[in-house]
Formats: sequence, C-alpha cells, structure tokens
Amino acid sequence: MHGVIFDMDGVLADSNETHFQAFIRMGEELGVPFPRTMLERSFGMHNNQIFPMWLGADLTQPRIDALADRKEALYRELARDTLQPIAGAVDLFNALHRAGWRLAVASSGPGANVRLALDVLGLAGRLDAVVTGDDVTYGKPAPDVFLLALKGLGLPATRCVVVEDAPNGVEAARAAGIAVVAVTTSKPAHALSNADLVVETLAELGPQVLLDVMQLRRRP
Repeated sequence: MHGVIFDMDGVLADSNETHFQAFIRMGEELGVPFPRTMLERSFGMHNNQIFPMWLGADLTQPRIDALADRKEALYRELARDTLQPIAGAVDLFNALHRAGWRLAVASSGPGANVRLALDVLGLAGRLDAVVTGDDVTYGKPAPDVFLLALKGLGLPATRCVVVEDAPNGVEAARAAGIAVVAVTTSKPAHALSNADLVVETLAELGPQVLLDVMQLRRRP
C-alpha cells in the first residue's frame, strides 16, 4: 500500500490570488498594506507565523487568533465563488484513487478553508486523512502536518510521497523523511530544487511516476 499527501493551496486548489485579496481587504481594515512581497515571503506558512511577520513580533496569541479568524472569514467569502482546481489536480487525484492509493491532504491553512475547498473541488469524503493548521502549533517548514498525515494514513514515510508547490512545504516534507514532488504552480523550479522531482504541471504525474520517486529516495 502506498500513499500521497497533497498540499491544498497551489496543489489542489488555485487559491493564491484569493488569499492575497483577503489579505488586501484586511490590510485596508487595519490601515497596514499587505504587499505582494509579503505574500511571497509567507507562502505556505501558518497564520501564527504570518501575522507577526506582517504586523510585528509583539502580537499576543489572542490577537493573532482574532486577526486570523477575520482574514479567513474574508477568504471564505471570496473563495466560495472563485476557487478553482489546479490544472490536472482532479485527474491525478482520481487516477490515484482508482489505483487504490491512500490519499491525504496536509495544509497549514485553517480547517474551515480546507473543508470548503474539498467541497468546492468535489473531493470531500474520498480522503483517508485531512490535517490542517488547526491541528498543529507550527506550520511548514516544520514537519508537523506531514507527520500527522502519516499517522492518519497508517503508512511509514518510505511508502508515501508529498506533492507540494512551496519551498516551505518541500522543506517540511524532507524534515518528515518523505519523498516530495514539487509543481511550479506558485514558484519557479529553481526555488523548489530541494524536491526529489520538480514538474511544471500535475499532468506529468501518475502512480508509476510517484512510485519511481519513492524508490529513488530509498536508494542509499
């Protein structure tokens, strides 16, 4: 038995611009602009990391939680009508599902966002494990979400592969000891070079390619 752990934003869901627009609206409410450079720096991080980076390290946890709740509410307002699947994502998911692979999502995003995206994309109910930012204290590049996903799948790291689109996610997968494929939907190939395989589109992937990546990682 083998497993695939998908990131959500930028891998299954084309949500980057929707997140950016939610941060822009929040910045307008706060009177503190959220530039695109901040989005690029914080891509794939947990809100516990993003808000101190943006607004200052002296934020208390209750304040971070309140800010995060507001931003994610804005995101969901936008996402319900704008969220689309990444090209090839649903086809890859379906091919792996038919082949009997165990499937998981591991995202630093809030659980409500992940559940909404799975619903919109028509993938809800077909996953063996779903891990979100609600389940961990530290988001990527910490390995926590991937380690929890392995437990949910009931598989060792050597029998799984992660599909990611962000350098933080690649580092998190490597820290968890899992082979990782990166797709250049959000970052250029050179920024993802620590992955075991970098592809331009998910159409390049399938069960055999992912098996090859796992076997390559196992070689001494």
